[in-house]
Amino acid sequence: MMLNKLNIYSCIVFFFLIPLQKEKHSYQNYYANNYSTIKHVVTVQHPGEKAPTKVVLTQVKNAAGITIEYFMDVQSVICLENVCKVIPVRMYWNAIGEYQRYTLQKGATLEKYEADVFAPKDYDKLHTILKNKKSPFKEVYIEDVLTVKNELSDNIDAISGATALDLAEEDTVPGAALTCFTLWHWANGEIISIAQQITASTATDAQLLAFINKKNTTYYTLALAELSKRKLYKNNFINAIFKNLKETQKEVKPTINYLEGSPKNTYLKTIKKLFINGNLAQKIAALKSIKNTTHNIKPKYLDSISAYAGKLKTYQEIAALLQMLESKNYFSEKTADHLIPLLNANFITARRVYWFLQDKNLTKNQKSVITNFKQLHKNKL
Repeated sequence: MMLNKLNIYSCIVFFFLIPLQKEKHSYQNYYANNYSTIKHVVTVQHPGEKAPTKVVLTQVKNAAGITIEYFMDVQSVICLENVCKVIPVRMYWNAIGEYQRYTLQKGATLEKYEADVFAPKDYDKLHTILKNKKSPFKEVYIEDVLTVKNELSDNIDAISGATALDLAEEDTVPGAALTCFTLWHWANGEIISIAQQITASTATDAQLLAFINKKNTTYYTLALAELSKRKLYKNNFINAIFKNLKETQKEVKPTINYLEGSPKNTYLKTIKKLFINGNLAQKIAALKSIKNTTHNIKPKYLDSISAYAGKLKTYQEIAALLQMLESKNYFSEKTADHLIPLLNANFITARRVYWFLQDKNLTKNQKSVITNFKQLHKNKL
């Protein structure tokens, strides 16, 4: 869900927190006085709710204006039958929407089926469940979990006492499957992308540059997407991108998307640099980008790309280069000179080059090489 579709309203509040309780999962004084919060009213769709819900997601920034985390108050269970004991739960995410922890109000306790309360170990287990992005709760529906044993009974938590849902013991808190389901989807649902978009959109240009330099791929992806929105293609960003591409295994698609949005001259310069200096995946992605670009590319540029044919080490790279040239309907004497040495490569690669060159307008010497190759491999072509 994109941020600009969320109807987000923001206000900045500076605050002081008072320690409420020392228990591990209780509200605590996590922030110093110079931290600030920004409250965002966002609309999310929890899979347990019939309709989208408006919630308040609070962004926490330090004195330097850097987002450090988010928190949001939610209900412990989604109770469709009005027979549940609902407890407020405060949930926390880091700056890129990864669940971190949860807290309860002072004196509050979570309950299980038939009013049985959580044991201390159950709180830790719930935290472990919420941290598990591959939890079985990701694939189930609330109807699979919600079973009201007796609507007339008092203190029923309607949380999987007699549910037909079959979960391994380590995947749920026995008797509290609905609580686990409800909180897991809050922890791992749409809030993740919302938090990410807020973090990126409220970051300064300097902070986005710092994001690029982080090892975390999510920060890198968010930074490039936000820089694209702001149409920022300055050298400091470009240099940081290529430095990190060389040092780390960052995903290539965000890089390609960013470069493709840049002005023509910047694009042609940087995509060529990626092709020349990149790894296998980056070289192929760069060639595919050149193949698909709508920019008008001069013959000299395409010749300069084909000049690196001899340095390509795999069939995949050679095939991508030839496909790019074919899509541009481009051929020159220089291109042939760059490709002909590859006829001495492994046969699969050499054959692909032969097929590309065989019907081209070659020089006399180039035709001679092609003819010799054809005669040598006539039973394989």
